[in-house]
Amino acid sequence: MKFANFVLANGREAHIWRSQTLRLLYPPLRNGSTDAEINLQSLTDSQIARVSEWHAERFIDGPAHHFIQSDSEDQFIQRVKAIYKTAAVLSYQLWTRRTTIKCITLRDMEPHAPFALDNPWMEPHTLVRYDDHPDQLSGRPFTVVVHPIVEAFGTDEGEGYDQKGRVWAKAVVWLDSRMDTRRP
Repeated sequence: MKFANFVLANGREAHIWRSQTLRLLYPPLRNGSTDAEINLQSLTDSQIARVSEWHAERFIDGPAHHFIQSDSEDQFIQRVKAIYKTAAVLSYQLWTRRTTIKCITLRDMEPHAPFALDNPWMEPHTLVRYDDHPDQLSGRPFTVVVHPIVEAFGTDEGEGYDQKGRVWAKAVVWLDSRMDTRRP
């Protein structure tokens, strides 16, 4: 039992240490910010931009290059780099929080779990048009997770990591709406 408390205490301290370290590396600018804070934020911002650009270039040089049309290549590349930069900044902001998050994908969900509208963890994709035929889709398995479940653990005070998580974003799922044509 003492070991379990030790693990929880270290987990709590680790989340606090992570968030504080990242906050110190990217201090928010305000009136009266020192030159050191301004320089540190500028350095961290340039590092985030450099890494996000590197990842964007790897994406563009990968299989995605087959989808790039030569007449709009420069515009496409700039848009991809902007998306990666936005994602990097959002990721950094998430890591400065003391809560920890977990993404639950189709692989992590119960296989062939039936869909239920009252499930607090998921909702049908807008193209499924669930409202048009709820009686036909309730109980059907979902075959694709368009957006994973994002679950948060802990609080901004660094407490409650061992408690049940909260859903920050529901899974958006695609249901198999085809009629069951298998023969018995």
